[in-house]
Amino acid sequence: MKPIIKILFNSVLWISSISISSLWGCVSVKIKNNDEQAKKFEQIQLIAPGTPFTPSKKDMGDQAWLSLKTGNIISYLSSCNGEDPDLKTLEAESVSVLESGVLESSENMEFNHRQALLSHIQGKVDGIEVFLDILSFKKNNCFFTIHYTGKKAHHIAEQVIFSKFLDDFKVP
Repeated sequence: MKPIIKILFNSVLWISSISISSLWGCVSVKIKNNDEQAKKFEQIQLIAPGTPFTPSKKDMGDQAWLSLKTGNIISYLSSCNGEDPDLKTLEAESVSVLESGVLESSENMEFNHRQALLSHIQGKVDGIEVFLDILSFKKNNCFFTIHYTGKKAHHIAEQVIFSKFLDDFKVP
């Protein structure tokens, strides 16, 4: 399984685990098709999301934060293995992670002085309606995906926190 798909899948499974049984599972995505560890970009500048988010130790990307209030997750993944995935391909793979995955909207934009793609995806995991908001871009021979994931009913609840996280996320 590719890294990005593994991370997204782990994040979505985490959310469905919380809602189904209060047991915390996880989902993760890998870009490489083999067991080689993805090289991470080490110079990211960010401000971690504040309360009610807390750092997560689960395998959901380079760093992840879990909302203790809603179970929503903010995370990011970087990969510097010389791969050059198309942003639309990453988007399509993200849709395929979910049962009945639907691309609600897709917006080309500039982010960190690079072309980026912001995707809003909805679907189900184990019958639970979930959302994935994903911003993907390439810079410094690496690609980055930033995720906001959770139950559909809690999508709007912490959208402002995710927007602030994006504003503060810098790749020099």
